Amino acid sequence: MVDVFHGIDQKAGNMFYCGMSMLLRGILSLLVFCAGMYISHSLVLSIVLMIAVSLPVMIVDARWASNFDTIVPSFRFKAMSELFYKCLPATVGVFCCAAVTSVSRQELATVLGASMLGVYSSVCSPAAIVQAGAANAYAPLLGVFASASESGDNKTFNAMLMKVVLGALVLSIVILFACFICGDYLLGLIFGDQIHQYSFLLYGAVISSLLTAFIGFFSDLTIVKRKMAGNLVGNLVALIVAVPLSSLLIRLFGPNGTSAAISLAYLVGCVAMLPCIIRK
Repeated sequence: MVDVFHGIDQKAGNMFYCGMSMLLRGILSLLVFCAGMYISHSLVLSIVLMIAVSLPVMIVDARWASNFDTIVPSFRFKAMSELFYKCLPATVGVFCCAAVTSVSRQELATVLGASMLGVYSSVCSPAAIVQAGAANAYAPLLGVFASASESGDNKTFNAMLMKVVLGALVLSIVILFACFICGDYLLGLIFGDQIHQYSFLLYGAVISSLLTAFIGFFSDLTIVKRKMAGNLVGNLVALIVAVPLSSLLIRLFGPNGTSAAISLAYLVGCVAMLPCIIRK
């Protein structure tokens, strides 16, 4: 529901409301989760509290979205069926994209054991912030990309694409430098001293998180371009590449091979989607 309300806000060019909503939900969810765990030591109760504080924010989201469009559902089954068939390839593509990470991590557990998967997941959890931040950074631009695509302004579309890619590369360098300076300290602060010996995994995790954001961005652009088949092909290629690469690279490089396999698979997927994105 919240994503629908945010979609209405974004369509109207008012991303400020989306940002305020996510900020409020994030702060409130973190506060009540910590309070719930501290007072009751119950994970279930803490999650229930997170849901409870999200409901008032959702009501505010509905109020904001209603200023720009109707929020009352209207069911047109012919249009729904047409949309289903048009978007089905992209839906399968999103599934394939998500499966890349699952396949690689499952292979890590098979080769090196569940305990190593736990360590890898712990080290990767801070890197997930990079992926989420990158995704939220490009999301406001999707409307601009859509406008350029609809008007046939391919030059502007490709110029913006280049700027986003270059910006992401600069961001990658900055984040990797930050990991080099304080990554070891932050991991120890969050997970304890025993995690220090695995801090070398953070660099690969950051790179794989950035490439995860990249393929998400490219997938969104194929949808903007109405190239649903291109979305499916790119993500399916990434999944096909990930299966043998995960087994090979984990045996060669240990847990870092998981990040390498994910990164290479998503890179190949992005390259496969690129012709659909840059062509008219």
